[in-house]
Amino acid sequence: MVSARFQDYARKKYAEREVFLAPLREELENGFSGCTGDEAVCMKFLYGTMPLRDAGEYAFSTFLGFVRHALWLRENVEWCKSLPEDIFADYVLSYRINNEDITDCRAFFYSQLRERIDGLEPEEAVKEINYWCAENAAYEASDERTASPMTVYRCGKGRCGEESVFAVTAYRSAGIPARQIYTPRWSHCDDNHAWVEVYIRGSWYFLGACEPEEVLNKGWFAAPASRAILIHSRAFSDFSADGQQESLGRDGAAVYYNNTPAYARTCRLGVTVEDEQGRPCEKAGVAVEILNMAEYYPAAVLTADGQGRAEITVGMGTVRVRAWKDDRFAEALAVLPEEKEIRLVPEFSAEEKEWASDIWEQEEWTPPQEYPMHPGKQSEEQKRRRERRFAEAGAKRESRFSSYYEEEKAAEYPQEAFMLRAAGENFGELYEFLVRDGSVDRRRMLHSLSVKDYKDLKKEVLEDHLLCERGDWPEDIYVKYLLCPRIGREELTAWRGFIRAYYNFSESQ
Repeated sequence: MVSARFQDYARKKYAEREVFLAPLREELENGFSGCTGDEAVCMKFLYGTMPLRDAGEYAFSTFLGFVRHALWLRENVEWCKSLPEDIFADYVLSYRINNEDITDCRAFFYSQLRERIDGLEPEEAVKEINYWCAENAAYEASDERTASPMTVYRCGKGRCGEESVFAVTAYRSAGIPARQIYTPRWSHCDDNHAWVEVYIRGSWYFLGACEPEEVLNKGWFAAPASRAILIHSRAFSDFSADGQQESLGRDGAAVYYNNTPAYARTCRLGVTVEDEQGRPCEKAGVAVEILNMAEYYPAAVLTADGQGRAEITVGMGTVRVRAWKDDRFAEALAVLPEEKEIRLVPEFSAEEKEWASDIWEQEEWTPPQEYPMHPGKQSEEQKRRRERRFAEAGAKRESRFSSYYEEEKAAEYPQEAFMLRAAGENFGELYEFLVRDGSVDRRRMLHSLSVKDYKDLKKEVLEDHLLCERGDWPEDIYVKYLLCPRIGREELTAWRGFIRAYYNFSESQ
C-alpha cells in the first residue's frame, strides 16, 4: 500500500535515528517482528521523525495503534484512499499535532463519528464532525500544558490550542487530513489563537475548532487573522515539503510552514546581515518580532544563507527585525510594505553597555489593516440552522458532564467540591483517592495542583506521590516543594517511587 518513495524516506529517517534509539533496541525489534510490511514502514516513519522524548515515554504499542488505524482508513475510506501519500503521511498517519500528551485514541474517536458521517460527502462530513466536537468540548481558559484529546473529551473543556488538537484528532481519526493553524501572537492586541484546517479535494479549508459553521472558510477569527503578521502550521516530518508552501525551518522535530498568505495581505521581507567590512554573515540568526504582551515576541526565527540573506512572507505592518552572529547583534524596526529590505550589521554584544541607555524611547507601531480575505456569507437559513444546532450541541454537552458530578459524594468534601466538578469523567479517580484513608496529605496534595490536573490525574499516580516524608519542614515548604508532584508543565507520572527505588535511605543516613 505504501510507495517505494515513502519506504525509502522512512528507512532513511529511521537509520539516522538508530544511534539514539539504541536503549530501545530490544523493544523495537520485538515490536517490528509482529508488524506487517506496511506497518513496519509506517512505524519506522514515526520513529524516524518523532520528538525523541516520545520514543522513550510511550510504548511501541501506542504508536502501532495509530499506524493500524491509519492504514485501515487508507484501505477502507474512499476520501482517504485518494489522498496524495505525503498528505496522508503528515496529516492522517502522524500521531502528534502539537505538544499534547499522546494516547492511542484514534479508533475510539472514529467509533464515535462513523455512523454520523457514513455516506456524506467530505465537505458535509467536515461540518458534521465539528458539530460533534461542539457537543463534547467548549472553550475554557487554562494553563499552557496541552491536555490530550481524550482528556478534553472526558472533561469537556479546553483552551483554543486544546480544542484545535481535539478537532484535528477527530478529523484524522476519520481519514480527513487536518492540521492546527496558529498565530503565535496577534499584532493588533495582546493574545494569540489556534484553529484548524482540513484538506478536501486538493485544497485546504479553515474552520474554528468546536465552533461549527454551515460553510467552510468561516470563523469569528477570519477578520483578526487578516491583520496578522504571521500565521503558521507544523508537521512532524518534511515528507510533504514540496516547495509549494514556504518553510519557516525547524524547531526540534517540528517543521513549520507559513500560512499567512491564506489569511492576510502579505509582502516579502528581505534581511541582509553583514559585518562591519560589508562581508555577508553566513548562518546569522534572524528573528522577526511582534510587539505583544509587553515584549518583542520572536514570531519567526530564520538562518541567513551564504550571502547573509534571509527572507520571509509576512503581513503588512510594523515588525522588529533582530540579527545576531556569534556574540554580537543588531536590531531595527521595519514598517511594511514600505520597508521591504533591511540591512543589519551586528556590532553590539549583550555585555556592552553602549547599546543600551536609561532614556525612554518612543516607538510607533502600525498593525496590518483589516481586509476581507474570505468575504463569503451564510444564507439566513444556514444561520438559523447553525444557531439551532449549536444550541443543541451545548445542551448535549452540559447534560453529559453534569451527570458525572455526584452530589452526595461531593458533599463529603465541601472544600474539594470544585475539583470534583471540574474533573468531568475523572470524578471517580479523585473521589477514590480522597476516600482511601483519612490522611490530610490527600487533600493537601490536591490543593497544590492546577485545575487541569483534576481532569486527567489517575489515583495510582497520586498514591505514588504520597511516598513523601514530612520531616521537620514547615507546612508551606512541605506542601509546595515536597508533597506537590508538579514541578512545571510536565505530564505527571509516578516518578517518586521510581526514583526512590534507586536509593537505600537507611544507608544514606
